[in-house]
Amino acid sequence: MKQKQRGISLPAVMTGLVSAIVAAVLGLALLVFMSVYIRTTVQMAMTNSQQSVVQVANTVEDYVEDMKQVMNSISASYKKPLEERKSTIDTIMKLRSYVVAVYCYDERGMLLEDWTGSVPMKMRPMRNLSIEEKDWNSDETIHISKPHVESMLENYYPWVVSMMQYVENDDGQKRLVVMDIRFSKIARYVGNVGIGQHGYCFITNENGDIVYHPQQQLLYTGLKSEDTGWFSSLEDGVFHRGDQIYAIQTDENTGWRIVGVSYLDEVVNQQVQTAVRILTMLLAAVLFTA
Repeated sequence: MKQKQRGISLPAVMTGLVSAIVAAVLGLALLVFMSVYIRTTVQMAMTNSQQSVVQVANTVEDYVEDMKQVMNSISASYKKPLEERKSTIDTIMKLRSYVVAVYCYDERGMLLEDWTGSVPMKMRPMRNLSIEEKDWNSDETIHISKPHVESMLENYYPWVVSMMQYVENDDGQKRLVVMDIRFSKIARYVGNVGIGQHGYCFITNENGDIVYHPQQQLLYTGLKSEDTGWFSSLEDGVFHRGDQIYAIQTDENTGWRIVGVSYLDEVVNQQVQTAVRILTMLLAAVLFTA
């Protein structure tokens, strides 16, 4: 007896066809949604990085502006008699804890006056490391040096930046006033800024040389490198390079560039992976129901 051949039933064909159409539509919807979601997440991460860096730059700018006001007060005191000038600078040294020392030089670079607070000067101090030869012919604008170690004081070597300005004293003679300021407050604030779990901020100058980096010791020992050359000629903004996001903001007072670094794996990829898992389970449930 011949066995009756069993064909695929029409309901099974319809079920398979509907399931395939639903799976294709849901898969396409998943791809479109994830593409839009990834672009949106990356854009949000770039915006957040830029906002963090702008906030750091504004804080640094406010700090520098405060230092400039102090410098202007010191410069203005050179229009007054010596006793008034001494009283003004002594008061500043007491009230402004970040001011390490104030020096006054003549046009030949000879030290004429110094205010160092409670820390004495060396018997034979080295030349102030903040003074560079190119600055001796500058105008009366305020110049800000690179961070350096204070070299004039006895057994005291804080990390400082220097503000320098030419002034005329009450006798019409030209003087160079130098105010050394602790850099540690700026460094501490920038070092505490985090973008994501492992993101960080650092400071470069206009040439791309690193002024401050929270992992400076690793850079010095060669255990870490920081590629700053590629963005030294770029305008301020936010850039996506490899698996990193760079946000850059320049401080107009100092010429320093605040650079924020964050990682896509932290701020984007983890969120995308979580969203993919949730959507996959949801779409599987929808497909099963269909």
